[in-house]
Amino acid sequence: MSIFMIQHQGAMKQEQFLEVLSKEEAKKRFFFHLDLSPLGVESVSLGQVLGRVLAEECQAGSDVPGFDRSNVDGFALRAEDTFGIDENNLGELKIIKGNWEIGTIPSGEIKNGQCAPIATGGAVPRGANSVVMVEQTETSEGRLILRKPLAPGENISHTGSDISRGEVILHPFQAVTSREIGVLAALGVKEICVFKRPRVAIYSTGNELIAPGTPLQPGQVHDCNGPLLAAAVEELGCLGDCRGILKDNSEAIREAIFQSLDCDMILLSGGTSKGPSDLTYQVLNSLGKPGIVVHGVAMKPGKPLCLAVFYLETEEGKPPGLRKVPVAILPGFPTSAIMTFHEFISPVLRVFSGRKASTPQNTLCKVSMKIPSVNGRTDFLPVKLFENSHPDPESGGKAPPYIAVPVGKGSGSITSFSHADGFIEIPRHQEFLFPGEIAQVQLLTQKTNLADWNIMGSHCPGVDLLVGHLRTHGLHASFTSLGSLGGLHAFRRGECDLACIHLFDSKSGEYNTPFLQPGELLLPGYDRIQGLVYKKNDSRFSANSTLEEFLAIVKGRPELLLANRNGGSGTRFLLDSFLSGFRPNGYFNELKSHHAVAQSIVQGRADWGMAVEWFADNAGLAFIPVKAEQFDFVINPQKSSPEKTQLVLAILNSTVYQERLGKLRFLPRGKKA
Repeated sequence: MSIFMIQHQGAMKQEQFLEVLSKEEAKKRFFFHLDLSPLGVESVSLGQVLGRVLAEECQAGSDVPGFDRSNVDGFALRAEDTFGIDENNLGELKIIKGNWEIGTIPSGEIKNGQCAPIATGGAVPRGANSVVMVEQTETSEGRLILRKPLAPGENISHTGSDISRGEVILHPFQAVTSREIGVLAALGVKEICVFKRPRVAIYSTGNELIAPGTPLQPGQVHDCNGPLLAAAVEELGCLGDCRGILKDNSEAIREAIFQSLDCDMILLSGGTSKGPSDLTYQVLNSLGKPGIVVHGVAMKPGKPLCLAVFYLETEEGKPPGLRKVPVAILPGFPTSAIMTFHEFISPVLRVFSGRKASTPQNTLCKVSMKIPSVNGRTDFLPVKLFENSHPDPESGGKAPPYIAVPVGKGSGSITSFSHADGFIEIPRHQEFLFPGEIAQVQLLTQKTNLADWNIMGSHCPGVDLLVGHLRTHGLHASFTSLGSLGGLHAFRRGECDLACIHLFDSKSGEYNTPFLQPGELLLPGYDRIQGLVYKKNDSRFSANSTLEEFLAIVKGRPELLLANRNGGSGTRFLLDSFLSGFRPNGYFNELKSHHAVAQSIVQGRADWGMAVEWFADNAGLAFIPVKAEQFDFVINPQKSSPEKTQLVLAILNSTVYQERLGKLRFLPRGKKA
C-alpha cells in the first residue's frame, strides 16, 4: 500500500474563522471538492442485506408460484361440473383417491364428475381448474355435495401470477426492507449486489471529556457526541466507528486523523472555535490539500463548523487516481453537533451509500410565543408539536394542525434534540417569530407521535411521577417545563390539557386560586416545603436564624451571592414576597430549576437561594423552611376529557402515588375536586 499524500507541516496558528459563509454557500464549497457518487459495490448474502441499497436490478429467474397452487383447503374440481348448482339443485362429485400430498406434483388427473382433496399451497392436479373451500361442502360415502357453483380459476394462484420469470422485481438504489427480503427468498436468491457502506471514523476532542460510565470529577463531562454521532451514522445505513476521545494535543489529533484516512469520512467534534485549546482545525491545515474549505457558517446552532477535504493516492492494486476524504469538525455542543451533521454530513453519506437524497417531511404549525432570532444567521429552532385543538375561528377551517413550542436549552443541551419533534428554520434576516405566526416545521421522523395528554408548567419530581403513572395506564403523556405562569398561559392558549402551578398571591396569602379565570378548575395536588438553602459549613449563616434574621444577614453582607429563580416561576413569586422589594447581589442570576439552584451553591457559584426541601436534602445543603406551598393542577372541565380527568384524580389520590410523594417529603392532600 502506497504512502498517503500527506504534508507534515507545522500547525498554523489561526485566531479567527476563515470566513463565515451562508449555509447554502458552505454546502456548495464542501460538495464541490467531493466525488458525490456511491463508493462501490459488493455482494452480500441474503442474511446481511437488510437495510442495504441495491446496486443492480434483480430479475426473476423463476416463476412465483412455480405451479398452479391452491389458496385454500378444499377440493380440486372442474368448474364446469358445478354450473347450474344451487340450494334447490345440489351437485355431487366423486372423490377420487391418489397421491395428493403437498410438496409434490399430483400424478392423477381430474376428469368429468370427479374431485380430489387439496391443501392450502398444494399443486392443482391436471384437469382441475377450480378449488372449493372445504367449509362450503359436505361429504357422504365418498361423494362431495355442493350447494353453489364455482368460477374457473376460483381459489387458485396460477404459475407466475405473483412473479413471472424474467420480470424485474427490484431496482438499483432501492433500500432493502423485510418485504424485499421476502421477495428475494421466494425467488431463491442467495446473494445480491449492493453498494458498499461508507466507513466513518468518529472522535471526540477535549480535555474535559471522559467516557460514559466513568465517575465525573469537577469540570468533566461525559462524551455524548461520540455515541450520538456513531448512532446517527448507523441510522443512515453506514458504518460508524467510534474511536474514543482525543485530548487537546495537536500531535495526538494529527496522528489519529492520519491513522483514519483509510476510512471514507472522518468526523471529529470540538476544537472548532477560537479558544486557546481549540486545536483541531489548526491541525487540519497541516495535513494536505485542499484542506479546510469551510470554517464558520452563518447558522445557529453550528457557527464554528469546520469542513475539510484531503486528496489521497489510491491504494496499490486499485485503479490509479485520487481518493477524496472528507473530514468534518463538528461543534462540541451536542445540539450544534447533531444539527450540523443533519445539514452537511447526512447528505454526503446518503450519496456515498447509494441512498436517495432525503426529502424533508414538513408540516405547518402555529408559533406559541414570541421567539427572538439572531440576525445574520440561519436559526434552527428545535420545537415540540402539540395538536392545535382550539384553532382560531377566523381561520376558516384552514388553521395549521399543530402548535409549536420551543424546547431549546442552548446548543450545549442534549435534550433539546431528543425532546423535539422537528425544527423551524428561521431565515438569517428575520429577527423574530411572533405568537400566532404560521411557520413550517421540518420533522425529525417520518411520522409525528403526538402525546395523548399534554402537561405544562412548573417542573417537580411529583409531576414526573404523575407522567409515569399515566403512561402505565396506556396514555402517552408528555411534560414541558415552562414555569407556573408559562404553563398557565399555554393552557389558556389551548396548548396543553393540564397546567402545573404553585403561584403565591402575597395580597390574599393564598396559593393558585387567585390566579384562576372563569371556567378553570383546580385539581388538588400536594404540599411541599419551600425554604432558604445554603452550605451547611458556611459560617456566615446561622442554622437557627428566623426568616427576618436571615434576611438581615443577606442585607448586611453584600458579598453573599443569590442563585435566583426565573421570572414566572412559583418559587420566584415566593422569593420576591420574602425579599419585599430588596434586590440582593445575584438577583438577576436566574436559574430554571430547584436542582440548578442547589448545584450552583454546591459548586460555589452562589451562596444561597430558595428551593424545595427534597432538593436541599439531596444536595446536602442546610434548609430553613419558609412556607408549605400548594402544588396543584389546572383543568378546564368544558374542554378536558372526563375519562382522562378522572384518571388523573384517581392517580393523585392513589395510595401508591401518595406513598411515593412521601419519599420526596411532599405532603399529599388527598382531596377530591
